[in-house]
Amino acid sequence: LQAHDEKHGTAFLPTLAAWLDHYGDTKGTAQALDVHPNTLRHRLKRMTEVTPLNLSSAETRLALRLQLTALLG
Repeated sequence: LQAHDEKHGTAFLPTLAAWLDHYGDTKGTAQALDVHPNTLRHRLKRMTEVTPLNLSSAETRLALRLQLTALLG
């Protein structure tokens, strides 16, 4: 995601971090990112299209949270 963000000017990594911080709450995440909830949904959908991420999996979300904590601090 980081490489995709750098190459395409997207904000997938911070979007994913915020979404995980808000436990998948679309409204809270959208407010935190100052974007419309539909924008957030579109970003999440695009993330799953450009990566093999399965965001509906609890194990995947936990692994991502741990990796993001290690990457971003």
